[in-house]
Amino acid sequence: MNAPSAGLPRDPDLKRVLVVDDEEIVMLALRETLHREGYEVMGISSPTAAVEVLRKTAFSVIISDHRMPEMTGLEFLNHARQLQPEAARVLITAVLSLETVIGALNRGDIYRFLIKPWLREEFLVAIKDAQEHHALIIRNRQLQAATAAANTELRRLNEVLARQLLDGEAQRTHLADLNRSIANGLGESLHFGVRVLEAYSPALAGRMTRVNEVCTAVAESLLLDAADRQVLEIAAWLQDIGMVAVPRGVIRQWETSESELEEGDRLLIEQHPIVGQQLVGTEVPFASAGWVIRAHHERYDGGGYPDGLAGEAIPWLARLLAVVSSWAHSRQSPEMTLHTLQTSSGTEFDPEAVRAVVRILPGRWVSPREREVLVSELAPGMVLARGIHTASGVLLVPAGHALHEESIAMIRSNPATDPITQVIAIFRR
Repeated sequence: MNAPSAGLPRDPDLKRVLVVDDEEIVMLALRETLHREGYEVMGISSPTAAVEVLRKTAFSVIISDHRMPEMTGLEFLNHARQLQPEAARVLITAVLSLETVIGALNRGDIYRFLIKPWLREEFLVAIKDAQEHHALIIRNRQLQAATAAANTELRRLNEVLARQLLDGEAQRTHLADLNRSIANGLGESLHFGVRVLEAYSPALAGRMTRVNEVCTAVAESLLLDAADRQVLEIAAWLQDIGMVAVPRGVIRQWETSESELEEGDRLLIEQHPIVGQQLVGTEVPFASAGWVIRAHHERYDGGGYPDGLAGEAIPWLARLLAVVSSWAHSRQSPEMTLHTLQTSSGTEFDPEAVRAVVRILPGRWVSPREREVLVSELAPGMVLARGIHTASGVLLVPAGHALHEESIAMIRSNPATDPITQVIAIFRR
């Protein structure tokens, strides 16, 4: 295995591209096209020689043909990933199975792929997106490194304070300053990601404000602890950061006529949660938020993407985010959006997550005599304002029933094959 090339600069403003193609005419044409756009370009016809170059020279984007005699493009880009993991890798191919592409994207071996023949404009947009992807990764890692350094210093100081039992004003001030530094580092990383998405797709970024507002209200309603609130906030703001890997035209078509997407474009859309997880990084708390981002397009019935998770295998915060995101992205009227969320409960969405979100949505009327609760919040002594039915219409508990331990256990053990999808309301005391 190749170790990452040591000593190479990690510059977010680097615009150096490596082009690898055994057909020298094609390689020279690509090199000239990119050179005219202001890129510093190196062209090599041998992938073996290119591997050696990668050990000594940093690149922001690496482009490779797939069918080459010494090794395939995927094999070469796998070497490139090990040597320069921050560089955006683009595969050019005429024939490649969809399964192979999906595997390469999921593993992170490639950032984008282009099918021959391609339009010049399409090629340049793809390379520009790859360049921005590289800059985003570098800046995000720089911010995370600063946050990690502050965390390390804070832990060291805490250990010193614990050992020496120091409680002087100077030590408290130093500790408070470090805590502020960590908080500022997290905020800076988050705001940077939001600015990147805003520059790439203002429409997507605009909806993230609505998503974050509702997620904040849901977190308060559920009394989530501070750690979960922070993870949900990061995931709410950055849920679509992986869309920077998708051409803007594809995003617009996905938003307006998703059913008409071509298979390759649909594949790009379905990989954006994975790209998003990779972009937010591995530092606490971004790593936890990354898993929420990765899973927020999964479906409760297992028909979502990218991993086909189902039920409680989907993280709870991701199940909440999925409902909020659907509400924020809806082009329907508020009434129809609410109806869609409720009719999708138990199939696309976790019924408990739908209940948690629906009860705090703005503009809903609820009788002042009633209070909406989740299944997890049911307690003995509560009196049902409405009967509880399963999705197929089976009555489990009638209206007016005073709940006790046995009836609550029956409700909570109701099988997922016929879930309770309705809003649950109790009388206020």
